[in-house]
Amino acid sequence: MTVQHKKFTKLMVQALEILLISVFSTATMSGGILWIKQGIGQDFLFLWLKEFLLACCISIPSGYLIVPLVVHYTKRFKE
Repeated sequence: MTVQHKKFTKLMVQALEILLISVFSTATMSGGILWIKQGIGQDFLFLWLKEFLLACCISIPSGYLIVPLVVHYTKRFKE
């Protein structure tokens, strides 16, 4: 029995890349800023999770808006 790998379309891969970049950069930035401002205490993870979820509500939609614009305008440098 063979397992067939599903091919993803270019658009699906781009959408997943934008989502993952938005989530990972938001996690890093929210954690880093919270650590710098308040240090790591007992409630760090709870505070970070709350800030992270709120920031994702901004970063994911803006990622889907901004990344295609950046790609469009930087293509000029390739050609």
